[in-house]
Amino acid sequence: MRTTETRKIAARYAAIGTARRQIIRDLRDLKVEFDETTEADVQFGLTELLSNAVTYGCGGDSTSPDLRISYGVEAYDNGRVRVWVADPSPTMPQIIYAGTEACGGRGLAVLSVLAEALDWYPDPCDSGELPRAKIVWFEVTVGPVAAPAHKAIAVPSNTIQPPPAVLTDLVGLDLSVRPRQGFALSRHLRSAA
Repeated sequence: MRTTETRKIAARYAAIGTARRQIIRDLRDLKVEFDETTEADVQFGLTELLSNAVTYGCGGDSTSPDLRISYGVEAYDNGRVRVWVADPSPTMPQIIYAGTEACGGRGLAVLSVLAEALDWYPDPCDSGELPRAKIVWFEVTVGPVAAPAHKAIAVPSNTIQPPPAVLTDLVGLDLSVRPRQGFALSRHLRSAA
């Protein structure tokens, strides 16, 4: 069974803080149990996806009251929560290696480590009410369900990929590449024991 909350915000950076607070209220309304770490991961992930939607999907901070972004959260019986953001750009999101001197460009890479899954797809039900060309989403495990040992993220085939050793050094994960709609990064968390 799935329960859903959907919201719309102005395509402005200033609206993201309100959405970050609202998603936690939405999770509570959906009766989802979560700890502080999961709360922080959900808020970080939503902030990253909304920031990218404003920056890349809407061309930056919009002054138009009509340009809006929709987002939502879905809770599943299996202990998973999916957070999604829809924006008007059909451009695929990209995980890039930002380099040590860059001020930004690490958000999706960090989210790919925090989330159980991260992916996107063209919006199949663009109703015309809001311009929606793609949906980017991530999932986290909440409540008493243990996190799986394997996580996967789909990324576009034209994404710049740092060598696996670089990512292993940055985030302490083993990385391998396998085909899947372009390709996907599979990561196996190292055992903490």
